[in-house]
Formats: sequence, structure tokens, C-alpha cells
Amino acid sequence: MTIEANISASNLSRIDTVLVEVTPPGEPPKNFRMQSTGSEIWEYAFTDYMNGTYLYTVYVNDSMPNSNLSLTDSSSGSFEMRANVSVNIVPLKSSYNGNE
Repeated sequence: MTIEANISASNLSRIDTVLVEVTPPGEPPKNFRMQSTGSEIWEYAFTDYMNGTYLYTVYVNDSMPNSNLSLTDSSSGSFEMRANVSVNIVPLKSSYNGNE
């Protein structure tokens, strides 16, 4: 699953870091660095597949070059993840006798 964030800023070149903090069900939060797609979209390929509700917070750091000041902003939410699995069982032979 890909987590995407649409980051709007007057000067996108000032955005140096976008992190997503994901809290899986029943586990502590984990931080992941998102990658820019070259536009306002940042993404992370999330590969944890536990059923349940995940909480997330996206953190954006907008730092001005040659300055001691920076702006960090965040946005939070949740998403549901459910995996549907099908198992097909195929016999080795098309027919069997009594004790096979």
C-alpha cells in the first residue's frame, strides 16, 4: 500500500523532510521517511499487513536556507487495513480408492 501526502507550499524547494508516523494496531508508532515524486506528492510504500485500524501523522519540515528558523507542520488521521485471503486446495490425483 502506498501512503501519499499532498504537500502544498509557496516554495516546495524549502521542504527538506516529510515523515509519516504510523501506529499499527496494538503496536508502538514507527516513523518512515517519505519520498518526493517531483511535485507536491510525497509517498511511502507501506508493507505492514496486520488487520485493523492504523493511526498516522505526516510531519513536514519547511526550512529556510541560511536561517535558524524552521516551520514544522503535521496532519493526522487513520486508515483501515483488511487482507482477504483465498486458499485453493487441489488433490494430487483426480480420484482415490478406499484407503488412500
